[in-house]
Amino acid sequence: VAALRNVREAVEPGGRLVMVVWRQKVDQEIMYLAEQIVERYVEEPDESDEPTCGPGPFSMANADTTSGILVAAGFHEVELRRLDLPYRFGADVDEAVAVMLALGPAAEVVRLAGDDAEQVRSEIEAALGEAFARYDGPDGVVAPASTWIVSATVPETG
Repeated sequence: VAALRNVREAVEPGGRLVMVVWRQKVDQEIMYLAEQIVERYVEEPDESDEPTCGPGPFSMANADTTSGILVAAGFHEVELRRLDLPYRFGADVDEAVAVMLALGPAAEVVRLAGDDAEQVRSEIEAALGEAFARYDGPDGVVAPASTWIVSATVPETG
């Protein structure tokens, strides 16, 4: 709320905020698949002193939560429109594997598993590469993704 309140204060009265956010993790086919594959090799520890990214890129996946945050930040006329689209996760399979192991749910599991994940990293990379091959095409590794296009207005002062 505080961050979006700062955004609202930076937008002119009557101005409009438009942003694109991920919908829930299970709607991101390749991200969800990557996490499931990693979890075949290692488990995320139940308890860890390591900080987590929490919901991370999916923190605004719930329409009600996102609307509530924007209203609490002082926006009006909040609208969310679902947009499903093909999303390019890498120029090739190797890049898509590197991306999935650098950020997102699979990367979080690997990071939290620490040495256990590093011991089987080559196996994880091979399994991800094999799974991602079906998404590889002339435009790179492209898979279905789902987003919200979120818009809201700053009230006119008066």
